[in-house]
Amino acid sequence: MICYDIIGEENEMSRHTDELLEAVHEIAEIIHMQLPLRYQDAWLKDIIGKGIWKPETEEVGVCCRNGCERCEQ
Repeated sequence: MICYDIIGEENEMSRHTDELLEAVHEIAEIIHMQLPLRYQDAWLKDIIGKGIWKPETEEVGVCCRNGCERCEQ
């Protein structure tokens, strides 16, 4: 019974590793091809939706990416 639990955990870890590797490949391609920000935004929305990354909730350091004065500080 323990062997099945270990195998199940390894399969789960492998699935997460595969998801992360795929995410890295996707963002690398977006950067390499210098795609517009909408592609980065779509990628990030997908990553957040999958629970891979969660943005900080504090306002400090949050950038609107429009070069506003607040973001430049």
